[in-house]
Amino acid sequence: KRQGHVVVQMRSSNFAAHNGGNLLVDFLYNGATGSRKSVSMELVRGGPGWQLVDNNNNTIYSMYLANHKVLFKTVGIDHIEFNQK
Repeated sequence: KRQGHVVVQMRSSNFAAHNGGNLLVDFLYNGATGSRKSVSMELVRGGPGWQLVDNNNNTIYSMYLANHKVLFKTVGIDHIEFNQK
């Protein structure tokens, strides 16, 4: 949380501990207006471990949250970039 806003949250409506499920990463785009954006991905069992995959079935290894700035001041998160190696 930052200044009364949840900045990033991850949700799932169908998660199962044995095989994963769809995930929605919801993030604050602009704290001044309260607007939000989201990206979807899936957590799947990949052999002995788990994998996070995007909508094109590419494995996600890391995520970078890019600042959304207005007049040189950060007001939220502009977008999320995925590192797929």
